[in-house]
Amino acid sequence: MNLPPRFTAISQAESKENQAAGFIGIVTDVSPVTQTRWGDAYVTFWLQDEFDINGSRMMFKIFKRNKNYLPEVGSVGDVIAIRNITVKRFNLRLEGISATKDTTETITFPAKGIPIPELKDAIAGGAQTLAYSATPPYVKPTMQEQMYAIQLRHTATRASMFLPGAKAVTEQAMGGRAVPTGPASMKSHKLALIKDMQLFSFYDIRAEVVKVFFERGDVDIYITDYTENPLLFNYEEPGASCHENDSSTQWQGPYGQMTLAVRLYGASGEWARRNVREGDFVFVKNIRTKLSKVNKMEGQVHEDRANPQQVDIRRLLQSDIAELKRRKRAYDNQMNRHDKTIYRANEPPETAAKGKQGKRGKRQEKKKKLKEERDLARAVENRVLEQKFEEEMALPAGNNPHSNLANIISNNRRQNRTPGGAETVLPFVCAKYRARVRVVDFKPDNLEDFAQSLANPSYNDLPTDSSYEDWDSTPKKWEWAFALLLEDAQPTRDPGTPPSRMRVVVSNDAAEYLLKMDATDLRVDKRALEDLREKLFFLWGNLEELKCINLLLPLPPYSQRLSNRPFDCCIEEYGYIDPQIYGEETNCQRIYRMCGTTIME
Repeated sequence: MNLPPRFTAISQAESKENQAAGFIGIVTDVSPVTQTRWGDAYVTFWLQDEFDINGSRMMFKIFKRNKNYLPEVGSVGDVIAIRNITVKRFNLRLEGISATKDTTETITFPAKGIPIPELKDAIAGGAQTLAYSATPPYVKPTMQEQMYAIQLRHTATRASMFLPGAKAVTEQAMGGRAVPTGPASMKSHKLALIKDMQLFSFYDIRAEVVKVFFERGDVDIYITDYTENPLLFNYEEPGASCHENDSSTQWQGPYGQMTLAVRLYGASGEWARRNVREGDFVFVKNIRTKLSKVNKMEGQVHEDRANPQQVDIRRLLQSDIAELKRRKRAYDNQMNRHDKTIYRANEPPETAAKGKQGKRGKRQEKKKKLKEERDLARAVENRVLEQKFEEEMALPAGNNPHSNLANIISNNRRQNRTPGGAETVLPFVCAKYRARVRVVDFKPDNLEDFAQSLANPSYNDLPTDSSYEDWDSTPKKWEWAFALLLEDAQPTRDPGTPPSRMRVVVSNDAAEYLLKMDATDLRVDKRALEDLREKLFFLWGNLEELKCINLLLPLPPYSQRLSNRPFDCCIEEYGYIDPQIYGEETNCQRIYRMCGTTIME
């Protein structure tokens, strides 16, 4: 089954990292439209295009200023073709990201409108077109995309006979009847214990609520029926970890892999917000299990689109609680015995048997003391490194105190008096400054362009004494070339005055000192690109992520959306004079560049 032109298999998405690509697949999961903190709307869904035992899936996120401009993703089982979406890597996982201003095109083919392959002739002959919805509305599917959608749906249907995980995907794709989308239409859910739950299935469950969290309009509940499942997150008992935490923030139990996190959407979430508290016993139906971001099983209860007022959670009747309480008592008794064992182990040794426990306690106390000493030594070492760093930072600037950017820009040393007494303003002065700043924007927009080839004539003037062919035959050399927009981190005297900003050039030498990396072809060397991204994260925090979703940069002063920290850097001022019009003051450009600054991880 050949892909349509300009489309990529999901299994080959890594080859398109940081590039725009096209994908086509069957929807295996879809989340409700969500709003970001700054008002944009986005929809999240998963596509799968292979239905063997190693079937490839990928998550896609599409952002728009208004939710009305989002594509109609449809429901599980539909086929979606996406054109021109950027592949990005977040938390070691590849995702398709379409920012608000991207020209991404989506075409959704509802499962119930896709015929069996034997009836595709009318489509292939052009007499008919598959039912579809598109964003933007003027986009139309090609013949190859329609044929591929028919074949893909057929492949997924056949796979459902052999792959249990594909059954939920293809139940609606069979197109036997028009049914409401979402979990309510799926008949694979059943009353189950947590220990029997598997991924990508639907279940009903009776459980106790141990935690409740509110997330905007949705509600997260953590429930347990006191049975264990190895797919769940493992909550460690106090003292099982070497990390000391505030007891008020520690997990209060049950410990182990007994608790399932479930997010409730729509009417179910609203009902839970008003009626559910920690310690309640509840019955939850239509829980769809999935993988969380940390690769643990969690659940979702989606809104029933056919009946948005349907509530899929209620309090348990007393007759349904008896078995659950029996398992809870068994768990409590086990924990009490465990606590007594730990208590006896910490008692003073009175017998030979207790003496062994006492020796173990002394060893633990010794380990704890050694750990505290190492932590103290590490803290002292870090402080020494910080002081050394501050001293090294000060040296290139001549041990000058911090200058704010406003004073650098309006440097009074540019005021000059000629021997004849005439006052003039110099276009620049050669000086170095030390400032405390933070990065609020960068150029070029893509990290891959931070390194430029010296053999590129659009970037570098080729030698006049040799031909381009001779130059191109030499080994390729690369150099760093990018710029940062800095914002003054020191507060202004007038609270109503915004902080000053300055564009600084980062030349090749300065970048090598800053990054401790040599320039290379970042579009080919993916390892170097990831190292660069990691280093720059220390410098500018989540700035690249904000840029990836086409957020208008720079943000307003002191914006809380930007998670970076201020840092000290040295700035050098110099002038560039156009050699063709030498001597004319108006053709002398004042430039700032970063110097003598290193990222210390």
